[in-house]
Amino acid sequence: MVLIRALINDLNASSPDRMIVRRRFFTNDTNCDPSLAPAATQYLINVQKVDVLIGADCSAGTLASAPLANKAKVPYITGKRNLKMSLSSHERRL
Repeated sequence: MVLIRALINDLNASSPDRMIVRRRFFTNDTNCDPSLAPAATQYLINVQKVDVLIGADCSAGTLASAPLANKAKVPYITGKRNLKMSLSSHERRL
């Protein structure tokens, strides 16, 4: 997360002042608790209006959030290699 925040800060600093688009980075730590992940995901999608979600580093939180991101058509990036085995075939196609 620190690296991503630093990258975004560098991108914003190097952008001309006339640029309309500024990049922002939001975090919402659920401590890999799948019961907290859906609310955190909905908050990021509906309140913060994020363009992209970066998933948790745990399968439980990611699996709880992925269907919500899919429904909202928000790209969801995750580093979990075996996540596709747990998602339904419909979600794998999207």
